Amino acid sequence: MENEYENLEEFLEENYEEIEDSVYAYLEDTDEEYQALLHETSEMDAKYPFIWQALYGEGEITLTEKEHALLFDYLMMENEIRAIERRALYVRGLADSIDLFE
Repeated sequence: MENEYENLEEFLEENYEEIEDSVYAYLEDTDEEYQALLHETSEMDAKYPFIWQALYGEGEITLTEKEHALLFDYLMMENEIRAIERRALYVRGLADSIDLFE
């Protein structure tokens, strides 16, 4: 990477969205666990509309015991997806920092 930036903050301000998109695309192409979690949450979104309502809808809803368990599982998968993304972004940041300041 050619060093055209004075500091890491400037680099990130100009490139973060592109970096983030490339990391997510890389994970979608290469990380089987990430792929499986995305697939499973997408399937659950389609199969169980109450999940969207519980997370993004307005007003009161009531969940059965089964729905509550499904929502919990969904949230745990979403949490793992975000953890995988954070780890990948961290590693990418380390690599970019090394390249930026070499």
